[in-house]
Amino acid sequence: MKRGSGDPAAAERSIQGAKLFDQMTEAAGLDAYRRKIDSGDVLRLVIVDDWQSTLIRSFTPLPENITRLQLEISPGPIPDIAATVLAPNPESGTDKSGAQPQDPPAIRFGIRDGSAYYANAEEEREGPDAADVKVYLESLWLYLSLAQQLGSAPGARASASALPDAQAPGAPGKTMQRIFISPGGAAPASDRDQYILWMPPEDARVAFVEFTYREVFDFYQGALYYKDMRRVAGLLLPFTTRVTDGIDDPESVHTIQIESAEFARPR
Repeated sequence: MKRGSGDPAAAERSIQGAKLFDQMTEAAGLDAYRRKIDSGDVLRLVIVDDWQSTLIRSFTPLPENITRLQLEISPGPIPDIAATVLAPNPESGTDKSGAQPQDPPAIRFGIRDGSAYYANAEEEREGPDAADVKVYLESLWLYLSLAQQLGSAPGARASASALPDAQAPGAPGKTMQRIFISPGGAAPASDRDQYILWMPPEDARVAFVEFTYREVFDFYQGALYYKDMRRVAGLLLPFTTRVTDGIDDPESVHTIQIESAEFARPR
């Protein structure tokens, strides 16, 4: 994920990149996102996180490969996130066994003032590492609100560079606009991530994302596939997010589905 600089072609890519960036953030509801931060409202979500691998899921605070969560998120540069494990919802298909769902242990975890916590009311065993809780929740919120977070990130717009249009993954004959964004600078570095956002030309809503996540591993890269985009108090959120190891990888690492979403005053 690199872009050229110091030549007329690079300058034109930067001009077009800034234009695409503005279209993308407007479509994502950046102004509504900022108003919600200023208002102090929290975003309440009920989600189902479906992991394909027990081994990979074991590095998260989730108790099962398919886990239903209630989240309360205070958006902002350093968000507070509270998560509670919920019972499966048979109507949504989260209970795959066909048996009557049972209440799971009273597991709660989150991030408060930048620090992670974990509590299991029914077990005394040691919970997951604080780092695993923090990475899981921060990545989860990043995946769901990437366009809004990039829109607010210092240096993101200045780094924006238009890339050549490309065929949409899994959609022969359909081309999409692409934009490269790397807040803080275009060159790879251990303290910043890089993104390529794919958008249809008709509405600038982000459909796919290629990303690095250096807090997980220095070399970690993945892709996001967004579907069922809906507005929640002006913000455009993906109600289905599929996470893979690459833009051409058909296998999912996990899939996040939003059951319900609303903004409300903090409890």
